[in-house]
Amino acid sequence: MAQQGVCKNYGDCQLADEKKPMSLESTNRICPDCGQPLYEIPSSSPLWLKISGGILIFLVLIVGGGVWWYVSPPVPTPTPKPPHPELTQSEKLRIKIEALQRQIDAIQAEIGNTPVHSLITQLEDIQGQIDQMPELQTQIVQIYIQLVENLSQEINRLQTQIGTNTHLATELESVQKHIKAIQSASAQLPETAALNQKIEGLQTQIEQIYTQLVDNMSQEINHLQTQIGTKALLELATELESVQQQMKAIQSGSAQLPDTSQLIALNQTIEERQTQIEQIYTQLVKEIQNPLEKIQAQVGHKKTVSLTTPLEKLQDQVWGIQRPISRFYGSHSLLYAQVSELQTRIEQIYRQLIDNINQTIEALPKPPFRHTSAVISVTTQLVEIQEPIDAVHKLLDKLYETEQVLALQKQVEKQQTGIEQTYRMLVSDIEKQIKAMPADKCTAPKQLQSQIETIQTQIEAIQQRIDKSIRRPEMAALKTRLDGLHRKVMRDLTEISSCSCVDEVPKCLSAEMQKKLPLSCVPTLQNRAIPGYLHDWIKGVAKVTESEFFVMRREVKVGEFQDYVKTLDKGQRDQLGDVWRQDDAGEVPDENPVAGVPWWAAKGYADWLSKKTGCPLTLPTYNQWIAATVSHANPDNAVIRDKQQFLGLKPQQRTDDGKKQASNDLFQQLLSDETEENAGGVLDLLGNLREWSIDNRGQEECPDDSFHYILGEDYKTWRDNIAGAPICEMGMSDMVGFRLVLRENK
Repeated sequence: MAQQGVCKNYGDCQLADEKKPMSLESTNRICPDCGQPLYEIPSSSPLWLKISGGILIFLVLIVGGGVWWYVSPPVPTPTPKPPHPELTQSEKLRIKIEALQRQIDAIQAEIGNTPVHSLITQLEDIQGQIDQMPELQTQIVQIYIQLVENLSQEINRLQTQIGTNTHLATELESVQKHIKAIQSASAQLPETAALNQKIEGLQTQIEQIYTQLVDNMSQEINHLQTQIGTKALLELATELESVQQQMKAIQSGSAQLPDTSQLIALNQTIEERQTQIEQIYTQLVKEIQNPLEKIQAQVGHKKTVSLTTPLEKLQDQVWGIQRPISRFYGSHSLLYAQVSELQTRIEQIYRQLIDNINQTIEALPKPPFRHTSAVISVTTQLVEIQEPIDAVHKLLDKLYETEQVLALQKQVEKQQTGIEQTYRMLVSDIEKQIKAMPADKCTAPKQLQSQIETIQTQIEAIQQRIDKSIRRPEMAALKTRLDGLHRKVMRDLTEISSCSCVDEVPKCLSAEMQKKLPLSCVPTLQNRAIPGYLHDWIKGVAKVTESEFFVMRREVKVGEFQDYVKTLDKGQRDQLGDVWRQDDAGEVPDENPVAGVPWWAAKGYADWLSKKTGCPLTLPTYNQWIAATVSHANPDNAVIRDKQQFLGLKPQQRTDDGKKQASNDLFQQLLSDETEENAGGVLDLLGNLREWSIDNRGQEECPDDSFHYILGEDYKTWRDNIAGAPICEMGMSDMVGFRLVLRENK
C-alpha cells in the first residue's frame, strides 16, 4: 500500500485544515496547496496479525496459571478452638461485686476533691445495682455520712462569717441543696438512722444561722430607716437593695428546711422585714416627690439651667429605686406604679422647659440689626437659650427611648435649628452691610470707619458666642464665613487708616530710596481703643494715643544689614559675630529677615541709614508698635506655630510690597497661604520674628540700660502661649530681628 501524509500548516492551508491525506510519492512529499513538507501517516498492521497476537497472549496466561497451581504448597486447614467454659452464677456475682467495690473505693478516694453533686450522682448509679448486696450498701451509707460531716465543717465555717460575708445566705443555700440530694439518694438504703440524725443536726444548725442572719438584717433595716432624709438617697437605695437580696436568699433557703416552730417564727420575721423594706421604698418615693413638686412649681420663674441640675439628680434617684423595685416587686406592683408616676412628672417638666425655650426663641428680635447693642443682646440671648437646650438634650439622652421622649428630642432639635437660623440671619445681615459699602474707602473715611468699627464689634460679638452653638457641620461652615468677614473688615479698617495720613510717603526720602525702603503710614490715633481681636496680643493696655509716623512694611533683610556691617571696624565685626549670616543650613539668603542681631547693631543700622538718607529713622517705641499693630496687624496672618504645624520652622521671606515671598520649603508652605497679603502692606508685626524696640522702660521696667524691649511674637510661638507684652532682652537670638520707623519733623 502506498505511503500517505498530511499537511500541518493549519490556518494558512485549506488541505491542512481539512486534514486530507495525500500520496507521498505522487506529491514528492510537498503540499500542493501551500508548499510545506508533508508528514507521513504511520501504516496500521493487518487484521489477521492483530487476532493472532491476542490468542497467543491468552494461551500463555492459561499455561502459566496451571503451572503455579501445581507447584504451590497446600493451604493448611485451621484447627477449631475448644469452646469457652460457661461461668457459674456465683462466679458472675463475685466478678460484679469486685467491679462495684472498685467503683466505691474510687468514689471514697475522691471525697474532698470532686464536687459533692458529682459524687452523689455516681453513688446513685451504683445504688441501682446493689439491691441484694448489704455490705456494699453499708459502705455507701458510710460515704454519705462522710459527705455530711464535710458539709458540717462548711456550715461551721459559714457560721463564723455571720456579719462579714454578704453572700453567706447564697452559699448556705448551696450547702442545703447538697444535703437535700443526700437525703433523696439515701432514702432507699437500709440502716440510715445515723445518717438521718446527722442531717437533722445540720438542718437545725442552718436554721439557727438563718435566724442570726435575719436578726442582723433587721438591725440593718432599722438603721437604714433612721437615715432617710440624712443619707444620700442613691447610696441608701443601693444598701437597701443589698439587704433585700440577702433576705430573698434567706427566704429561698429556709423554704428547703423541714417545718418546725422555729422555722415558722423565722418566716414570720422575714415577712415583717419585707413589709418594713416596702415601707422604706415608699418613704424614698416621697423623698423624691417633694423636691420634684417644687421644681415643677419653679418652671417659668427660674432659669432653665438652674433647674436642670437638680432635675438630673432626681432622675438618677428615680432610676436608683426603680431598678430594685422592678426586680423584687415586679412592674405591676403598686410601688412600681408610684415610681412610674415620678418618671411621668419628670417628662412633664421637660415638656414645660421645652415650651418655655420655644417662647424665648419666638420672642427674639429679627434682623436687620443696625446697633451693636442689639446684636450683643440677641447673641447673649442665644447663648442663654443654648445652655438650657444643651442641658435638656443631655437629660433626654439618658432617658429610655419611649415615644414621648423621642417626641421631646425632636422638639429640642427643632430649637437647635432655630438658634442656627438666627445666627445665619445675623451673618447674612452683616454681609449685606459690607456689600453696600463703597469700594473706595477713602471717599468718606470717618463715616465709613465708624460704620466698619460697628460691624467689627458685631462680628466679634457673634464670634465669641457662636462656638457654644456649633454642634453640626453647617454651623462650623457658618463660623468660617464669619471669620472671612472679620478679615475683610480688618483690611477695610487698615485701608481707611491709611486714608487719614497727611502724607502717603515721607517727603525726606528720594524716589529711589522709597523703593528700597518700603514704608506705610500709621495715622494719628487719639485714645483709640485696642480692638478685641488684639487683646491676646496687647495685654495691659486699653487705649493708645500716637502721632502720625511711618513704619517699614517688613523686617530688615540680611542683604540690607550686610551693607551696614561693611562699614564696621574689625572689633565691631568680631563683637557682632556671624550668627546673623549663618544658620544650621549654611549661609542665610539675602532676602531672609535678619535675625541674631544684638540691640546695639540694630540701633547702629538705624543711625547709619538715617545719615545715608537724611531721614530720622529709628527703632520703634512700644507705643509706636501698638499704634502700628492697631492700624495694620491682622492676627489671622501672624506667622506663629499652630498645633498642626511641623517643628523646625524658619522665618518667612518678604517682598518690598509687603507680600509673602513664595517658597518651595514645605515648612514655609504650611505656615500660611503664600498668596495672602495684608492690607497696607505691613506684615509680621505680631509674628515671624520678635523685634527690637528703642524702649526699656514702660509696661515693664528692664533691670538696666543694657536691656531693651523685644516686641511681638516669633515663628516658634504656640498660639496658646502668646505673651501679649514686651520682654526685656540684652543678648541676641535667632528669633529676634528688627524694623525701623520714621517720623518727620513738620
